[in-house]
Amino acid sequence: MPIFQKSISLLLLPVSILLSGCSDLSSESTQATIVPGEDFAIIDAYYNSSYYSNFTLVVKNMQNRALPHFYMDYFIFCEADNYKDYGTTSFSLNSNEQETTDFYLRSESRPCTFTITAIRPYSLSDSEYNDWTGNYVIPIGE
Repeated sequence: MPIFQKSISLLLLPVSILLSGCSDLSSESTQATIVPGEDFAIIDAYYNSSYYSNFTLVVKNMQNRALPHFYMDYFIFCEADNYKDYGTTSFSLNSNEQETTDFYLRSESRPCTFTITAIRPYSLSDSEYNDWTGNYVIPIGE
């Protein structure tokens, strides 16, 4: 191989390394997070009249697009008897769709609060979403 050809290939090496580094940065910056109160809302939380120890949570997608299937970690607290419960539930919401889910309370004390502590999007094919963590508190109405 002539010396001139080796020089050109060596000059191109740093450019390809630089370009590969740029593509990694752009893919990280496009990740989104599903945020309670922005992407979806709890539009109602009420005690079920049929079963005193159940309550219903109504979740609505606030976006004009489907949200990926996601898991919601939660914490339930009833102050009167210091009742605490932790768990995870999942939702799959299409554009502007709402879904209800029932929860069983092992306590009959009132009032209680439902706190979302994490949102974990789940998709084997789409990794554009990051986890959300925080405290999003919803009082459960009478």
